[in-house]
Amino acid sequence: MHRALSFARLGPMHRPRAAPLLLAVFAIVVVAVSEGRADPLRVQGKLSQTFEYDDNPLLSTREHEAATGSITSPELLLNADFPGLTNQLDLRADVNRYDIKGFDSDDFFGALRSRWVGTVWSASLNASFDYDTTRTSELETSGINIAGIRHTTVSLGPEIGVALTPQDMVNLGGSYVRSTYGETMRHTNYEVLGISPRFAHALDERNSALATVRLSRFQTRSGPTTTVDTIAPMAGWERKISETLTVSAMFGIQQMRSTVGTTQSVGQGDSSSTDLVFDSSLTYRDQQDRIVLALNRQPSPSGDGTMNQATGVSLSLIHTLSPQVSLKLDASYKVTESSGNGGVSNEKAYLTASPRLSYRIFDELDVGLSYRYRQQKDIMGEISESQSFLLNFVYAPVAADLGL
Repeated sequence: MHRALSFARLGPMHRPRAAPLLLAVFAIVVVAVSEGRADPLRVQGKLSQTFEYDDNPLLSTREHEAATGSITSPELLLNADFPGLTNQLDLRADVNRYDIKGFDSDDFFGALRSRWVGTVWSASLNASFDYDTTRTSELETSGINIAGIRHTTVSLGPEIGVALTPQDMVNLGGSYVRSTYGETMRHTNYEVLGISPRFAHALDERNSALATVRLSRFQTRSGPTTTVDTIAPMAGWERKISETLTVSAMFGIQQMRSTVGTTQSVGQGDSSSTDLVFDSSLTYRDQQDRIVLALNRQPSPSGDGTMNQATGVSLSLIHTLSPQVSLKLDASYKVTESSGNGGVSNEKAYLTASPRLSYRIFDELDVGLSYRYRQQKDIMGEISESQSFLLNFVYAPVAADLGL
């Protein structure tokens, strides 16, 4: 999916400010840790050019129009690594130009990843800023597929951990997501706050017991006031079957309580539900392959103003055919369920599969050819499909080391 920012078309008061914030946080971390040191700051620039044809980009069930266009994506990666501490800032702009109205956009994506590991304690922070349009952001969630509506997502994920013993590890993770739309007639602004204490106990060299409690609050910021509180205690295990194969699985029971305020004439309504949740994965790695198969069921916030229950399966595969040629496959299938009027279950499904063949022409230039199939089933049971063909060039010069 294409991520986003528009500088030229927005006034000064509406320009996204998360990028300078991420840069400032990154600079503070680097300066604070590098005081009196001469470790380098590694900088790498990338430029990606993609040409795309999509026969139904908005996954319309009725009449639809094909789109042909290009995505130009300059990207900047900054790395600053110190003993025990790693920092990475990733900034990318997407310049989208298409041959039909409402698809052009200048978008921006930023991500900050920082991790510190001490003898006993560890801490990390993941932060991201996504400024795109609903043309790409809503296909998997609300299913309200309309081009040209601005969408901004800010997320924060701090975590702190402590090793109680050589076998026991306790982590406390938090999360905050804020989603805002440029038009709220069809979409709903919302925020999600979560906290998750976790415990891991190493049974032996290959097996670990896991336990966690996932708590979250979903709250709308536009339209009818909706609050959804969830709590899900979970337990499971992780096993390293071999040097290349690892499996993990967690299961639990989720309690969800919803409070919905509708209109002035209709009062507040409360409801509660109990559901099974799980999170499992199978990971295989060797010199030529990386395969991750994941299956999960968990709450999923949506731009239609609801907290859905989503069951999904995903497959990610990278196979290196030679030093110059690699094959990648990404596929996922997700079913979301929400409670409709009268307690009727409304179910939507989204499927995507995308194989990609990459060839390294020389050290700094890759070319890739990919195909993407998408299918969506709405709550009325109507199915829409899309096929895309993409040609991609990536120019990535050698990273430069800058002394601090």
